[in-house]
Amino acid sequence: MITAASLANVPLFKGLTLKQLEAILSVVKERNWMAGDTILKEGNEEDSMYILLSGVVEVSKRMTLRMPGQEEELQKSLVRIDASEPSVFGEMAMLNGSQRSATVTVVKACQTLEISRLDLERLCAADPSMGAQLFRNLTQILDKRLRGANQDIVKLATALVLALGK
Repeated sequence: MITAASLANVPLFKGLTLKQLEAILSVVKERNWMAGDTILKEGNEEDSMYILLSGVVEVSKRMTLRMPGQEEELQKSLVRIDASEPSVFGEMAMLNGSQRSATVTVVKACQTLEISRLDLERLCAADPSMGAQLFRNLTQILDKRLRGANQDIVKLATALVLALGK
């Protein structure tokens, strides 16, 4: 059973009071997943984000180019996430209403918390200071990911330049 106090260890909820954590706990859905389950499917339109509390998931993306004679879509695993530190995923589609940008599949049985856009908006409207803190935390999480993606792009560009000999 998840408690408000245990939510304090989740980076998304850093800096929130016990009362604010209890408000969050009142709207999240606790979900348990088995290995092989698909939590998110690339291209689907959904409005929830998830907090991984235990287990391991894999984030994968469809390859955009198909090889000649290839009938099935190829999936490229981007990253495995374990719950050594609770992680957030699905936040981009939740925030802007876009399609899911990747597929998230359970590798090792896991537990998540799910929060919908509507519930998050209601919480933030009821307690603007909590909303500000949540979005500060989310900004830090996204900033870290964007910086990592930028470093990966530089590595790939460097490898391509070296491979082409230019």
